[in-house]
Amino acid sequence: MIHIVQQSEIHQKRLAIIANGKEYTYSDLLEVSKSAGSSLLENKDDLQEARVAFLVDPGFSYTAIQWGIWQAGGIAVPLCNMHPLPSIQYVLEDSQVSTLIVGPAYEEFLQPLAKEKGIRLLKSEQILEAPKRSLPDVAPERRAMILYTSGTTSQPKGVVTTHLNIEAQIKTLVKAWSWRKSDHILCVLPLHHVHGIINVMSCALWSGACCEFLPKFDAKKVFNIFLKGRVNLFMAVPTIYFKLIQYWETLPSVDKSAVYPALSKFRLMVSGSAALPVSVMKKWQQLSGQVLLERYGMTEIGMALSNSYKGERRPGHVGKALPGVKVRLVDERGKKVVRGEQGEIQVKGDSVFLEYWQKPEATQEAFTEDGWFQTGDMAVFNEGSYKILGRTSVDIIKSGGYKISALEIEEVLRTHPQIKDCGVVGISNNEWGELVACGLVPEEEAPDEYDLNFWLRDFLPTYKIPRRYIILKELPRNTLGKVTKNELKKLFCILWLCLVSLACQNSASTKSTEEVSEAKEQITNTTKVVETTDQNSTPVPSNLLQGEYVYYADAGIFFNCQDGQKYDVAAEGDNTQLEKGYLAKKQQDMERIYVELQGTLSPRSKMEGKGKKPSIIVEKVLGFDRSKKCQK
Repeated sequence: MIHIVQQSEIHQKRLAIIANGKEYTYSDLLEVSKSAGSSLLENKDDLQEARVAFLVDPGFSYTAIQWGIWQAGGIAVPLCNMHPLPSIQYVLEDSQVSTLIVGPAYEEFLQPLAKEKGIRLLKSEQILEAPKRSLPDVAPERRAMILYTSGTTSQPKGVVTTHLNIEAQIKTLVKAWSWRKSDHILCVLPLHHVHGIINVMSCALWSGACCEFLPKFDAKKVFNIFLKGRVNLFMAVPTIYFKLIQYWETLPSVDKSAVYPALSKFRLMVSGSAALPVSVMKKWQQLSGQVLLERYGMTEIGMALSNSYKGERRPGHVGKALPGVKVRLVDERGKKVVRGEQGEIQVKGDSVFLEYWQKPEATQEAFTEDGWFQTGDMAVFNEGSYKILGRTSVDIIKSGGYKISALEIEEVLRTHPQIKDCGVVGISNNEWGELVACGLVPEEEAPDEYDLNFWLRDFLPTYKIPRRYIILKELPRNTLGKVTKNELKKLFCILWLCLVSLACQNSASTKSTEEVSEAKEQITNTTKVVETTDQNSTPVPSNLLQGEYVYYADAGIFFNCQDGQKYDVAAEGDNTQLEKGYLAKKQQDMERIYVELQGTLSPRSKMEGKGKKPSIIVEKVLGFDRSKKCQK
């Protein structure tokens, strides 16, 4: 028997789910999930771990379908309703899905793909009303779910967890955070990730509590629900807390004053999935009276570390190992580090995943010979608590022989009065290995780069101070609000190298042939990384930086807004005129990025799916070495 389903039988008369204005008991959930499982079985006795994908809005139907898949012996593969079709196709193909369940809003969207791939397509409303039949006895050691990693550092991998893994992930949080049946939590998180599925929904249902769903985040609706007084738990990503703070700041004084009394009664508020800026933590405490509990986890391990529920919650730290979870820090040779030194986090326990789907080599590489999962995250343990320094691949910058934490620099920068948010990355450099580079989101007017670096000297050693800056309207993020640092790196590569090329070409008489050739070679290589075709790339034309341009990554072209010409970076010499209106149409569907340098360069824009509005705008490039900047 699947234990979370078995647990719910104890609470049949209790309220389990609130969604779309309707209330559902645990008895409702049990009955409807059995109908879903029966429909999936058809004439089989057991799905025998067949993969069943589903794209359904968060709520009662989602939960019933997930439980139905499990009770039929299948592996649940939840899809993200914010992902474009190519991302969904990747998951369906990689997990070798046999059946796809869709909600009414997604049938038209996915029906052609299901037909093309020969995948059985089922409508959610039909399977939830199917006649019930006997269901198989599913052992806890069997595979239960495949969740795909965020893909912030590499191609997404399917993380396989068993029912035993899921049970361990739930039970450690129920114990550590004192879940109880009287709890009522609001879920605003997407349900294709461990944060929403395990930490919020499954912990609530395991405990006999109520989980209320708000399928689409809306700050006003969130506060309205809070003010009703039923919700006493809330879990979200830092971006959501930031947006709630922004909305609160727009409220009239009388409405602001009503927030604190309501929120201060909450039993617990948690932040996770990305580092919580100390500034956000403090501001939230001021308006709510709540000290956010920060924790650390991954798709592969569930949650591993957590600040104390009853004790100290130290800003910038994630506490200690959760019950039943073993954690250690090791150096590059796999040796345990002494207290106070940084090391890679390694985790062991029943909550750790079984395997990467159909990737035995990647699975083997993820574990040490003695069975510890290698997270790739760096941390230091001091004064009784772990402090996350960042991922070894994107948040640990190796510059001039130093190992530099990007998160440490970000925390300092966020305390500057002119900076709203920032993302720090390392960009390749022949001399230093990597240079510290930063994307800044200003409050209003961006700070001068030289003044900013002078200010930073009071807080950071010189080698940690960024050498490159770009000013952004927003940082590139995934659906959970986590900054996608590889996307930020790409921005720096294409922008910075274009500027270097301009400087080299404008001052060819004062620079060596080798320097000019090296810059052109770097641009060629960078263009190959950024553009999405497999065609051979060519250097960006020199006259590309003399006007306003938009770069369409999926089309592989730069479009000149002034003379109506396009420049194809995938095929040399194509300057075909584009029809009027093409630009306007593309601007509605794509992210737009602008860069200001004696005119405007728009070097990158990426199609994110039909109906997406522009969200990322680069306004300026800062940090260009003025001593090398040539005059025309």
